Amino acid sequence: MARQKAVILIADGLGDRPVEALGGRTPLEAADTPVLDGLAASGCYGLVDPILPGEIPNTDSGVGLLFGLPPEQAGGLHRGPVEASGAGRRLREGEIAVRANFATLESRPGGLWVTDRRAGRITERVDELAQAIDGMDLGDGIRADFRATDQHRGVLVLSGAGLDAAVSDTDPGDGGNPGPVLEAKPLQPGARLTASKINRFLREAHRRLVNHPVNQARRVAGQPPASGVITRGAGTWFQPDSRLETLGLR
Repeated sequence: MARQKAVILIADGLGDRPVEALGGRTPLEAADTPVLDGLAASGCYGLVDPILPGEIPNTDSGVGLLFGLPPEQAGGLHRGPVEASGAGRRLREGEIAVRANFATLESRPGGLWVTDRRAGRITERVDELAQAIDGMDLGDGIRADFRATDQHRGVLVLSGAGLDAAVSDTDPGDGGNPGPVLEAKPLQPGARLTASKINRFLREAHRRLVNHPVNQARRVAGQPPASGVITRGAGTWFQPDSRLETLGLR
């Protein structure tokens, strides 16, 4: 059989949401899309339930399913380990990876406050900011490594004994912006240490970043500073199976 090659274009979030100014249509419904229409007309298209009918996958699990992840393993794929893998950071046994955003944070009575979850979608000098919070000693033998990835995105990796990925997010989401940084909480008793270390990291990261030279320059330029970090999608390493390999596809 002749070799065949395929290209998969994943337009994550393309559907968007209805907009009042567009008469209740989504931006995709309102847009002129001759190229997409041509691609659809020349091929096959339809609707897919990657996991189960009515069960909506997250970005991480949804993309994983498109690349052959068995639906029964979708719950094991989390944003943190995916971001770490994309950054070339291979997780070791016992390490926890958490997806992170550089964000604009303010210190207010009662804790840190998020005014911009993405720090203006910062793109420049993010490696300098990451370096300022990388290799942090959080006590009790726990170390925090941080890598910047793309724009405001990054990954926090915790190493040490007794860690557990069952912790809640500190990112309040777009619906909670502006609003307080959420406290990482253990979702299982064994995750108390991890939650406390994430909270400590966030406080120390803000202290180191708030007056960092990069942020001083951003304020002068009228740009929102990347004065802290918020987290979501904690997970640990696991070896997923692949339907593509089962089918003999590369």
